[in-house]
Amino acid sequence: MTREVCPYGWLGTYDDVARYAHGVYDSLAAADYAIQNLLGDEYRLDNEPSEFPDVLAVYRPGRLPPMSDETLGIWLQDVDVPADADNAALRRQARDLAIELEDMGVTVSVKRIRECLESLRDDAREELED
Repeated sequence: MTREVCPYGWLGTYDDVARYAHGVYDSLAAADYAIQNLLGDEYRLDNEPSEFPDVLAVYRPGRLPPMSDETLGIWLQDVDVPADADNAALRRQARDLAIELEDMGVTVSVKRIRECLESLRDDAREELED
């Protein structure tokens, strides 16, 4: 938050997301090696350039990049969500959709998908009532 360079440790928390710095390295290859050993396969190199000129690489949690809310909403427009779907059916559908999205190269939590499906189901119910 202070915008000061901090190469090690806790960088701060914003919107319930904490950020940490894991060191300074002589090369990008050395940084990749260190991140692999420190954090494992569940982190990926972010291709977006940093706002700080001295930062050459930023790593994000998750093997795959997350799908934005806007893109998820557009993608779910083509998904059939019956007005009579119960919560168990929506949970199963959300799990299947999460796997499909992962195969497409993005990640979305099952909970987030289920919440969107519930909203679509509720909209379908309201349309039937009208």
